[in-house]
Amino acid sequence: MNRKSILRSILPIALVAMAAPAFADDVTDNLQITGQVMPGCELQITPLSDLEIHSLALSQTAASPTGIGARCNSGTAYDISPGDGLNYGLNPDYPNHRSLAGPGFYLAYTLHKDAVGGEAWGPGADQISGVGNGDWQFMPYSVVFLGANKANNGFYSDDIQVTLTY
Repeated sequence: MNRKSILRSILPIALVAMAAPAFADDVTDNLQITGQVMPGCELQITPLSDLEIHSLALSQTAASPTGIGARCNSGTAYDISPGDGLNYGLNPDYPNHRSLAGPGFYLAYTLHKDAVGGEAWGPGADQISGVGNGDWQFMPYSVVFLGANKANNGFYSDDIQVTLTY
């Protein structure tokens, strides 16, 4: 076969291929993204430490400078309750109170959910309650020491587990 005959045989095929319309189409579908915001909270506690307890006072109040902070998702209800501490009921003069342990003595105290020692803070109705807004919410707390005039000089301490429930 010569060149001319090859070109003549290929040319109709090439022309048909170029004349055939090219079809293009778009296919779409939706990418669905769903999620659920789950309730969540964080707890921040500023301890009361290095306090000077005046031994001649029958009672003395000490307030936390920043209090207790809770940060919960918006709309999440929460309660904050303290435990009994390590030395609950060990001061014989105040058997139904928390106590700090010190040199040969237990210094009784009460917890309060305000800065001045007026509102008791404990389990049940005395707990700190709130509803989250997504930001840190700080609530004051204070401690009232009882019978400090009977305490021996020295360092006293107690640890209380604080629970945030939501």
